[in-house]
Amino acid sequence: MQLSACHNRQASVSLAVNETGEVVGTEVTTVMPPVDLQLAETLPAAFAHLAAGPLAEALGKAVGFAQASLAPRAEKAYGDTWNAFRDWCALHRVPALPAAPAIVAAYLAARQDRLGRSGLRLVLAAIAHHHRRAGLPWTAADPAIATVMHGVLRSQKRPVRPAAALTSTEIKQLLAVCDDRLIGRASLPGLRDRALLLMCFAGGLRRAELVALDHEDIAITKDGLTLRIRHAKGDQEGEGASVLISRGRQEKTCPVRAMEVWLQRSRIAYGPVFPRLTATGTIEGRLSGNGLWRILRRRAAQAGQGRLTISYGVSMASHQRSTRYDRLIIPRSGGPPINISISLTPELLGLIKARVDSGRYTSSSEVVREALRLLERADEREAEACTRLRQAWDDGIASGDSGPSTSLSYRRRHIGCWPRRRRLV
Repeated sequence: MQLSACHNRQASVSLAVNETGEVVGTEVTTVMPPVDLQLAETLPAAFAHLAAGPLAEALGKAVGFAQASLAPRAEKAYGDTWNAFRDWCALHRVPALPAAPAIVAAYLAARQDRLGRSGLRLVLAAIAHHHRRAGLPWTAADPAIATVMHGVLRSQKRPVRPAAALTSTEIKQLLAVCDDRLIGRASLPGLRDRALLLMCFAGGLRRAELVALDHEDIAITKDGLTLRIRHAKGDQEGEGASVLISRGRQEKTCPVRAMEVWLQRSRIAYGPVFPRLTATGTIEGRLSGNGLWRILRRRAAQAGQGRLTISYGVSMASHQRSTRYDRLIIPRSGGPPINISISLTPELLGLIKARVDSGRYTSSSEVVREALRLLERADEREAEACTRLRQAWDDGIASGDSGPSTSLSYRRRHIGCWPRRRRLV
């Protein structure tokens, strides 16, 4: 038999009684008040009556902002994780809120065989979130919790598996399957998928950032296109940023050209740039992040690529590391940062940043034009250096003297470094 008594607004106590009337167990379940009640109860006693009067509208807005403090996906993840922890506590007849450090440590030990690093850390984050919401002090840095957590992670020894990076060859294979084999050219879904793939690779954008783009967020110029990212994972408050993608040397792999063709064929003049499409090409609302993932997975299967974990941000960074160049991201005071996909050497990057700080450039287009000009000059200097090195190589072979400064190993390492422009596509 269960006897329940609610002592206050935060907890209810249930007593388990056997047939003889002896208490054999207790269970404490927290009854969390609504957010608006919590906000109202924080008012001083002398002004509590205002919660239902002049302050009602303002408190209602405050409730809405409090509920919007977390992203919907984070709220759902915290909720599911907290429900699992609460059910486990109810099964073992221990209070879930407030959660004693020993109880949390026991839960981590019980779940370590099913949860990895991220899952265990999500448990601690969810417990901390619900304690903050209830106005209760709690910290995951408690020695009882931190010690057990450290021991669990040491015992698991699970390697971190980062998402694999796509190479430029694999990108071309994905682009090839976007063409309709029956008509010999890309259909409307194929044009959309081609633009998606190239924008992912050239811009290094997340799925949520890409599908959130509207037509008014894109500005196409002769130098490339500028994307306005209104909201990002690292920009929860929505300050925004600008990403400028330059044109490629080849039309088939140029992200700007792919975007131009897609916008022309789809006749999109406003709203979402990447919508959902039916089999007949009818537009049906904005494409979701999961929908984009399904598109990428389907194209990878058509191209014969068995991988299911792909990071286009890692792909872009790996491509730039392979060419020994850094990405150009220039912060500006009083405006969003300049973020372009043209790769520059650290020396040229420092030169561009110094000129931006001095106020010489006022737009992203000016930065791109100056970067291209510096790349041309760098290629010319590299060509001259390679010519001199080849001449020294030929002279050394003719004379039979390698010389101390032009050894055979040095020549072999440097003889093939012919100039080539290093861009993403």
